[in-house]
Amino acid sequence: MAEAIMSGRVDALQGFLDVDVSPDSYTIDGRRMLSVAILHDQVDCAELLLQYYANPRRPDLTGNINVECRVPFYHAAASCGRGGEVIYSLLEAGVKITSMNVFRLIRNRPDALDILVSAVEHGTDLGSLTGHDGSTVLHNVIYDWIELYPVVQEDGLRVSTPLVGDPGLIDYIVTSYPDLLDEQNLIGQTALHRALCYSKNNPGIAEQLIEMGCAVGIPDEWGRQELHYAVQQLQCNGDIVRVLCSRPEVDVNAVANIIPYGRVDPLRMAVYDGNYEMANVLLEDSRVLVHPECREFVRSLAQGDQWIHGEKTHSQICQLAYTCLNSTS
Repeated sequence: MAEAIMSGRVDALQGFLDVDVSPDSYTIDGRRMLSVAILHDQVDCAELLLQYYANPRRPDLTGNINVECRVPFYHAAASCGRGGEVIYSLLEAGVKITSMNVFRLIRNRPDALDILVSAVEHGTDLGSLTGHDGSTVLHNVIYDWIELYPVVQEDGLRVSTPLVGDPGLIDYIVTSYPDLLDEQNLIGQTALHRALCYSKNNPGIAEQLIEMGCAVGIPDEWGRQELHYAVQQLQCNGDIVRVLCSRPEVDVNAVANIIPYGRVDPLRMAVYDGNYEMANVLLEDSRVLVHPECREFVRSLAQGDQWIHGEKTHSQICQLAYTCLNSTS
């Protein structure tokens, strides 16, 4: 039966099923027939097994692997081939997304939004999913790394699609589960904190969350507010910093524990990081105070060989020195 599935012989498989061979049979190494069909990209065989009432929730009998990794739905979500097409049939058969690990696999798929919409329509409560770090599904659709997801085209060629955080997924989740917008994980990070961490490759995600009305001025476990994250991560993109500074809830002089500088405010973070353009953006706000340590650092910087950094940085340092050294705060 397994050989018939692996070779895609649907008629032979139906012959076994018609003589009452269980669709939940398993191979000598413990793989359920439905798992075999998915793992070998035999979509027609998988659909036939479901028509004969194969139980999509039954795990493979393959040892000490976590049970969530031994069910057909996991195999389909992890599939880079046609096996992933079975996801929709499994959802229609009553399978639900019940773990963050499976959610992350689906999030990485090119058709993630369609899958999640179908999952919710068939009873999955995405709002109840929580990772080991207390993260929600909204935290987990915001990410920075660029993965290459192999996709099989209709002509049989495999191509690679770069994956980044999907604004469509974020919009769908926030619209469906608005309470997640400001929920914090175990270290106090909101979705906006996460977006600011990853804003180098995805600058639009933080802007999207702000436009959707997320709260600001929320400290994490170490006292870092959104402005600390923005200054540390944005790599000279000052637009979001300006937006944050314009919000009265944001303490532009908030002090937080920042490795390796100790307890510093956003301006000192920017200066110590050598992010002089960002420091100048912060100083556009008249509420930003210049700490004495920061003033001395800038003074010594201005007295050094600024040209070694290049013309642009020289100009930024000159502007920074002028503002800091003439500040009365």
